[in-house]
Amino acid sequence: MSSYSILIVEDHIIIRKKLQAILEVNGFKVFTSTNGREGLTLIEKNLPDLVITDIVMPVMDGYTFMLRIRQDQKFDSIPVIIITALEGADDRIKGLKAGAVDFIVKPFSIHELLFKVKNILNLKKAASNSQKDDRSPFQKKFDIFLTSNFDQNYKLEHIAKELKMSRSSLLRNSKKFLNSSPYQYITQKRLQFAKEQIEEGFYQLSEIAYKTGFSSPSHFTASFRKAYGKTPTEYVNELNKTNVD
Repeated sequence: MSSYSILIVEDHIIIRKKLQAILEVNGFKVFTSTNGREGLTLIEKNLPDLVITDIVMPVMDGYTFMLRIRQDQKFDSIPVIIITALEGADDRIKGLKAGAVDFIVKPFSIHELLFKVKNILNLKKAASNSQKDDRSPFQKKFDIFLTSNFDQNYKLEHIAKELKMSRSSLLRNSKKFLNSSPYQYITQKRLQFAKEQIEEGFYQLSEIAYKTGFSSPSHFTASFRKAYGKTPTEYVNELNKTNVD
């Protein structure tokens, strides 16, 4: 069972209960509220590891709720995922400005939700377990970008733009601080994340392949074998055998 706790702030009872059921089945401790004001009370009382919030709610909407969180030093490091039916770029920008780390658009995929939740919490765990972070500022920025973009296959120009640098600077910094090309580093991170998902019980390998940005399950299998000396299926079988023993 996970030791992580998650606060859901959602006024739609069916969606709220669906989210709660999905997360509890996957081992999370879940608190729920129907609006931002209730959410603030619960976050003060329980200090969750992650918040999932809707935007359009009565009493206090999601934007106001997030801004209130970010104004309090006790809560400003808690990651927030927005689940919303609003798909416009302006809505996303407003959510990012308010402090969201990611978005999931309704209707949402259960697997996408779990991938994003576990990815964010794994990064949070890694940060809290590291007494000293030896990563360069460039690597930290690159890792933050990858957190929400494992399933995307961007060209170098787009990655450079997201990191606010030129294409040549991206290549130069990758060689200097990552000792690899940007694409090699992305593949390495994708495989690490895929391996973690397998270890946590995500045995639908084709789903993992696509969610981590590989063009096909066969491409994922070949890359995984090259990195770890075994196929994803062989790795799953090893894990299953260890659990039985």
